[in-house]
This record gives sequence, C-alpha cells and structure tokens, in this order.
Amino acid sequence: MKLCVEFAGFQSVDVLGNPKAAPIALIFVIAWRTVGFAMVLILAGLKSIPKELEEAGEVDGASRWHTFWLIKLPLLKTPIMVTSIILMLSNFNNVDVPMVLTGGGPGDATNVITMELYDQGLCTITSG
Repeated sequence: MKLCVEFAGFQSVDVLGNPKAAPIALIFVIAWRTVGFAMVLILAGLKSIPKELEEAGEVDGASRWHTFWLIKLPLLKTPIMVTSIILMLSNFNNVDVPMVLTGGGPGDATNVITMELYDQGLCTITSG
C-alpha cells in the first residue's frame, strides 16, 4: 500500500512496505482505535469527581496544577488502572490490525506474538 501524495508535489512513499516505518504505522492505527475508548473512561472518571473537592482546594489556596495533582489525579487512579488493564488485554488479542494491514511483513517487522500464535494454531488444525 503506497501513500500517494504526488498531487502535492511529493513522491509516493510505501509506508507499510518499509520495515522501519511499518511498526510505527501499526502503532498509530492501534492508538487511533483505542484512544477514544480510553478518553471516554477517563472523562467519566473526571466527571465523577465532586465539585466540592475542587472548591475546597481553591479555598485552601491551591493552584490549578496542585488541584489536579493532589485532588483529581489520586481520584482518577482507579479509572486509569481499569482503562490500562482493559486496553492491555485488548491489545493482547489484537491480531486483526497487523494481519489486515501487513500480514506480518515486510519480513517479520510487524509480526506480533498473537499473529504467531494464530499461525501456529492454524498449522496445527490443518495438519491434524
């Protein structure tokens, strides 16, 4: 797959065919897929923080930075941990993006563990 930008005066670039650029492209696609979910969970955690705590920080003379660092962030520990665990488990099952975009190539540049497990399982099923 070539990213063609010749109409803008640039030469075409084979992003997914370059062994150094392909993993970066996969990271970008996977981040693009998951960042919205993480934002919704963290925003829900932010909205659940009572306004009284922020007002108490303001009365005590805390700056916006101190209010975030000492009040909001400790209360966001659970939503951040839940989001991290869900996304980590989701990414362990993420075989579709590398398989669809590159098939593990070029070479083995984008071959992830789950693709290897998938390939080994397919070999076992077809040979057995």
